Amino acid sequence: MVLITDEQNNYANTISFNEFKKGILKYQNENMFIVLNSSIYHTLNLISYIKKQELPILFLKPIVLYTPNSINEDLYLQKTIDLTIATFNDDVAKNLNNDKNLATINSRVQKIIQKKTKDDEENIETKILRFLYTRAKNLEPYASTNTVFGYSYPIIDGFFHDKDPFIFSVLKTLEHEKVLLGKFVEYNNKCPKCEAGFINYKETCPDCHSSDLESDELVHHFECANMAPKHEYLQPNGELICKKCNKKLKQIAQDYDIPSMIYLCHSCLKEFQEPYIYAQCYQCQYSDDANYFTSREIKSYELTSLTQDAAILGMDKMFFQKFSQNLDVLTYDLFKKFLTIEHSRTIRYTKSDTSIAIYNLNNLTNIYTSTDVKDIFEQLGEIIFSHLRTSDVISILNKRTFLMMLVETPYSHTNIVLSRLDKSIKELFKESLNIDIDSDYKAIEINEEFSIELLEQHINGNIVSEK
Repeated sequence: MVLITDEQNNYANTISFNEFKKGILKYQNENMFIVLNSSIYHTLNLISYIKKQELPILFLKPIVLYTPNSINEDLYLQKTIDLTIATFNDDVAKNLNNDKNLATINSRVQKIIQKKTKDDEENIETKILRFLYTRAKNLEPYASTNTVFGYSYPIIDGFFHDKDPFIFSVLKTLEHEKVLLGKFVEYNNKCPKCEAGFINYKETCPDCHSSDLESDELVHHFECANMAPKHEYLQPNGELICKKCNKKLKQIAQDYDIPSMIYLCHSCLKEFQEPYIYAQCYQCQYSDDANYFTSREIKSYELTSLTQDAAILGMDKMFFQKFSQNLDVLTYDLFKKFLTIEHSRTIRYTKSDTSIAIYNLNNLTNIYTSTDVKDIFEQLGEIIFSHLRTSDVISILNKRTFLMMLVETPYSHTNIVLSRLDKSIKELFKESLNIDIDSDYKAIEINEEFSIELLEQHINGNIVSEK
């Protein structure tokens, strides 16, 4: 572990904020970063600096906040880190090294590092997913004036730049991919220009748009049908006397009612019953009709049954690995090379019959939130394997399109294979997950007219079901 502080400390492995930032790679093998909370601003800045690193061994590192004597204790700050300590010495350091939660985080980080390859792209969605997986934490929104949006997610805020609404788009993407499960918490107003969440709604005059208004109750006297502002009825002794018939109004709902409010504009002296609602953003000062200001759905987010595999492997790799346990799946580029060779062979030997089967599972991502999903990809691979021969070749595109080259299988027979395959797959999802799968399939004959361009036309949306 390393203690990061700008204050003097007796602990041997201590470094200043600036030195740490300059040489952070030197500390990648430490089991945790301990940050001395001498200033909330500088502490949050350092935490954000760590989380913005590209290497998982750095941005996933456990962060312990050292807050001596509860100085600068801040609720938001507490939610950005993994653990808080009030004192720090050799005994505390020993306890931290033996802390089970911190050890679990480091163990999960190692799983990710072991599976990661040089070609893996560490995009922001992957970083967030991996961070939540290593902490086994759900995301809860935090209402605060410290963020311009009114709500934030403290544990992951450090991955984003200040005043950047991108955090909401990332969470929406992860929810869409079913690796996080969103649950509604609240609606929060937002500015249509900068998306800030602090909006001033003003009642203004419909004529001059001044907000210098005085409101009063509009009183309707039943007996004489007089309708006037309440102040015209009100006497110095508090009684209500109708100026039209001079009778006393005693009981609401018996003598009178209050059907609405009436407003007086002190700027233009107009009276009206419906004020114009105007809105202004506190952040960027943009103002307009309140109807143009929309709201943002604020959610909490839970980890799903796919979170672990998606965090360790990434979504595409997770799908590919589970599915490929029973199949030798080719990359699309290699699949095309096999097609080119087979195309040349069938033209040379005119008696040869080879076809391509395209099979689409259009709503496959609907299964991701199911608690029984762990073995479903493996079973899917088993079903496809059972309908193919060892000479057949298969590839997968975009997690939903299966390409199969059925060697020495005529076009008519390929349609029969696809029909049987479709029936088996639908039965699997219905019986295992009670999900109705939406599928399309098509057979293509490899003949003289065949080309890779023709195949890709079918792949790119021109698949017509043969069912």
